[in-house]
Amino acid sequence: MENNNNLQKTLLPEILFTISCFVVLTAIIAGIIITGGPEKQRKIRLDEKRVNIIRNLSYEIRSYYNSNSKLPSNLNFISDSTKFSDPKTNKLPDYSIINDTKFKICTKFETSSFDLNKTYSYDYNIKHPSGYFCAIYEKTKDKYVFFKLVNNDL
Repeated sequence: MENNNNLQKTLLPEILFTISCFVVLTAIIAGIIITGGPEKQRKIRLDEKRVNIIRNLSYEIRSYYNSNSKLPSNLNFISDSTKFSDPKTNKLPDYSIINDTKFKICTKFETSSFDLNKTYSYDYNIKHPSGYFCAIYEKTKDKYVFFKLVNNDL
């Protein structure tokens, strides 16, 4: 009888340890599945920066328009273009004029903002698919010169 009691005393810690390891391992695996892992998080952070670049570049273009009453023909007017360079390729986004009051800024995204759930922090009103995407801005008819994003409801 005492042998059986000793056996239970030695097995109980082992069983509890095994269960604890299983719970911790399950939590780690669930965390990786939910967040997509470190590689997906890195891609999301790069795309956050790309969205920010497009948004800030659109402000620079609007400022140029306000000073010159026309859209810039290219991005050479920017004094420090490095702050608008892609975080991975170090290239500027593609920019082109569509007409006198409309332009587009294009870049390649690694993730789709449509796949992101509310747990991700960035939302600068630029919804994009993965791959090459152009944010199109158009001058509004307001008293002041504003350019609004027009293709955000893909």
